[in-house]
Formats: sequence, structure tokens, C-alpha cells
Amino acid sequence: QARLVGSEMCIRDSLSALRDAVDSRRELADPAGAWFTPEPMADDGQLALVFPGQGSQYPDMFRDLAIHFPVVREEIECAESALENAFERPLGYYLFPPPAFSPEEKKRRADALRDTRIAQPALGAVERGGIRLLSDLGVTPDMVAGHSYGEYVALSAAGVFDSAELARVSEARGRWIVEAATRDLGTMAAVNADGPTTAEAIAGLDEVWIANYNSPSQTVISGTTEAIATAVDHLRDRGIDARQIPVSCGFHSPLVAAARDRLAEILTTLPIAAPDRTVFSNATADRYPEDPRAVRELLSDHLVTPVRFVDEIAAMYDEGARIFLEVGPKAVLTGLVKHNLKERPHLALSLDRPDRPGLLQLLHVLVHVLRSDPRFQQEILGRAQSVPCLLY
Repeated sequence: QARLVGSEMCIRDSLSALRDAVDSRRELADPAGAWFTPEPMADDGQLALVFPGQGSQYPDMFRDLAIHFPVVREEIECAESALENAFERPLGYYLFPPPAFSPEEKKRRADALRDTRIAQPALGAVERGGIRLLSDLGVTPDMVAGHSYGEYVALSAAGVFDSAELARVSEARGRWIVEAATRDLGTMAAVNADGPTTAEAIAGLDEVWIANYNSPSQTVISGTTEAIATAVDHLRDRGIDARQIPVSCGFHSPLVAAARDRLAEILTTLPIAAPDRTVFSNATADRYPEDPRAVRELLSDHLVTPVRFVDEIAAMYDEGARIFLEVGPKAVLTGLVKHNLKERPHLALSLDRPDRPGLLQLLHVLVHVLRSDPRFQQEILGRAQSVPCLLY
């Protein structure tokens, strides 16, 4: 069950660490590229894909994968075609903009992609590309889930709607959120405390609500711009660390309630299918129903319902998930999964790390899955051998 990936500079140290792990029969997970496990972790467990939502996006996300793998490009092109003339420029321009030659220009590129109307279909396109890439490499999930907007991608991964429909509903969702918030789009802040502590601390503050129960050490609040600024100062005065996060709207709060009915209306026009695999819900922390009508109803309320990520991850673990693979930019959910599960046996991975080349991170992910889940070993190794850029 040993695997090794890395550069020539660290090969000697990695081999030494790998030799010691094999001799002592102990677990090794070396970020430099060496892994060993005495027994596969997921003999009796399952693989879950999780999809991040708005706030994780950044310009050039999944660039390396889009360059090397046609299926990733195809998903981006499909979304771009479905949203032709929806934006000032094609969707791909915001994903992969021209190089920035000043800090000001770099900020403008990031701000353009932060626009809710663009960020959501952009995330959906690259995450769909990740789904198809993993599938082509033999990695198929037992269950899926998403965080906030990512739940739409999870439903798409389960066949509830296709790539073009995902793009269209994502754009409409973002547009209606912006149009609904006529007074103040609002914002959000991350609080380094659990849900009950945060609820007690913000009690009595106007126009501030809990939006996400992310982990035992992080809760996200949502509200008007002025109210969130006041809440951050209020929390810090009480010794609770809090900081605003880079989103363009106060999601999962009454601020976006006016968009709920319009979203429900468009969902009635989509040809929604029953999920072909288990999908977990932010709102209920339980399985999505199989009845398409019930799926529509639950998804309609998703926009204004708090994200119960703590309970959701616990429910997925109880269902048998042991490997959690984040398919999307950055690794925010990977960290949250680790914080939620703590010492319980599990493996949390991310398909993307902005500080690491995309191909190298993909190799790290495949090696982790290889060593942890014997079901995928023959499939991954067989398919990877036909992909020149993955041979190592």
C-alpha cells in the first residue's frame, strides 16, 4: 500500500521516511509525497465528494487541469455556451483572465469573479469538470454533498440536472439574489466559536443571523454590511475572534428571502430527475428525498436556510463515509471536515491547492485514494496509464 510522488530534491528523504514507515508498520502521510498505510482505511467505508460554495473561487482556478484534460474544458465551454450573452464577457474570461501586471489589476480580476452572478456558474463549471475528470480516472463516489451553493453541484453530480441546466439555474440564482437585495446586499463574517456560543454572543444585535454551522470552532454570520461590521467589533470585544469574509452577499439570511420565490419558480421548469446516488442536504443534514417534487421543495428553501455542515458531516460519517474528497477550488471544506471529525478515522483531501501545481495535486489525491480504498486501485492504475501527463 506504499506510494511515492515527488521531485528529485526530496526523493532521498521521502524514501528514508517510507522505509521507516514500512519497517515499523505505521501510518505515513508526508506532504512531500510519500505515503504508507498498513491496511486500507476504506475497506468497509465509502467515498464522499464534497463541493465548496461561493467564497472559494479565485482567478485561474483549475487552470492546470483545464489545460491538460479536455473534459474539464468541455464543462467550462458547456456553461459558457448555456450562458451566452448573460455577462459582459464570456464566462471563461472571468475564470482565466489576461495576466495582471499590478496589484490593482489583480484585485479587479478577483472582484469580477466575486460577483455573485458570475461566481456561482463559474464554480459550477470547474467543479463539474472535476467530477468528470475523476470519473474518467475511475473515481466514483458513494455519496455527495455541497456547502451552500455547492449543494447544487452535488445534485448535478447525482444526475438531478445536467451541466447546462446547472449553469442556467446558477446564473439565475445569483442574479435574483442581487436583484432581491434592493437595500443592502449584505455580507458575512466567520466567527471562531461554535453555534451556541455565537448565538448567545450576537443575541440582541439587529439584522445579524447565523448562516453556517461549519465546525465546532467556526460559525458564519450573515447580515447587512453595517450590522456585520458592528457584530465583528462586538464579538472581538467579548474575546471571540471574528473576521469578514470575501463574499458579495449575506447568504442564508432574510436578506435574500425575496429571491426564494423566483428561484422556486424556475426550479418548476427544470426537468429534475431523482438522484442516482445519495445526496446530503445542508438544511436537514439528512439524505435528499428521491421524489423530484420533494427535491424541488427542499432546494427552493435552501437559499434562506442555515447550512448545518457540522450535522451533515456527522450524518455522512454515520452513513459510512471515510474518504472525503473536496472537488473545487482551495481546501476550505477539507479543513472543516478534519475539524468536525477530529480523531475519528477518516481521510480528507482536496483536488485543488492554490499553492501547488494542479497536476501534482491530482497525483497526490489519486495516490491517497489508491492507498485508502482498494476498490479503486485497479481502475485508477489502469486508466492513469493511458494519460501521458499522469505517468510517473
